Amino acid sequence: MKQAKRIRAIVADLDNTLVNQFGDISRNNGAILRQMNEEGVIVGLATGRKANESSKLLDFWRLGHAVSFIVGSNGCDYINLRTRRHIQENYLTEKDLRLFSEEFKRETAGWGVRHHDCFYCNKMTFWIELYCLMHHLKPVVDAFDALTGDEFSRILIIASPSTNKKIFLKWNLKHFKAMPMGKMVIEVVKPQVSKYEGLKYALEDFELEPAEVMTFGDDYNDIELIRRTEGIAMKNAVEPLVEVARGKTKYSGAQDGVAYHLNALLIGDEYIFGDEQEEEEPALVAEKEEIIEEVPYDDDFLI
Repeated sequence: MKQAKRIRAIVADLDNTLVNQFGDISRNNGAILRQMNEEGVIVGLATGRKANESSKLLDFWRLGHAVSFIVGSNGCDYINLRTRRHIQENYLTEKDLRLFSEEFKRETAGWGVRHHDCFYCNKMTFWIELYCLMHHLKPVVDAFDALTGDEFSRILIIASPSTNKKIFLKWNLKHFKAMPMGKMVIEVVKPQVSKYEGLKYALEDFELEPAEVMTFGDDYNDIELIRRTEGIAMKNAVEPLVEVARGKTKYSGAQDGVAYHLNALLIGDEYIFGDEQEEEEPALVAEKEEIIEEVPYDDDFLI
């Protein structure tokens, strides 16, 4: 008989995986994560959003005490919510912006970085204007000098779906890695950045092995995370991610796919969730048996 795999941690992407189109985590998804936490399973999030920003939404999502850590900014940002250990690395600097500008100058697509409530871009295009309207950002054109001393987790290339597809297919910039995010955005990060690299801090903090971590994701920035763990692709996942996953949910992120998948696994026999229960020491058992033997037999207790 095949031995069940033990899963000690659940780690899920946010957008289009746990978070639905309304920006909320559904009752079902929230309930299954709280249940996992109560049963001793470590719960984490791995997202392209900043870790601090995501942590501020945990109470709104009714996950205040259920989540133990957050891998943010696609792996550049890690917070252990139990110890408050916070690590930030592999961020892009002003020097990287200049380097990218030089390497990308042959392309006509617009690009830039988000900073607070502004989007600093190389030029104004229809697609950048649309992106700023969708995300309530103020576009600031050709003013990268104002960002001196700041760091960014990613550069965003924003163009039509057809243009971005061509850019991604011929990508050859040696100092950067490209990750499509939806149809009109390509995220640009340092080559070593991935959510799995950020997860390594959680593996260390919580003494986990990658095979003990079940992960859920849907997009290109989840591929390494899914490939290196017991990874599950969402129904709505991109095909390259599905190809490296151990399984696939029956429903999409908007349809509570994580909740349905975990609930099915809980009643199956393929996985065991949580740590092993410690067996009672033999000495304690013997002591209890002795106490039971000393209790006098009394007919009055019979009914």
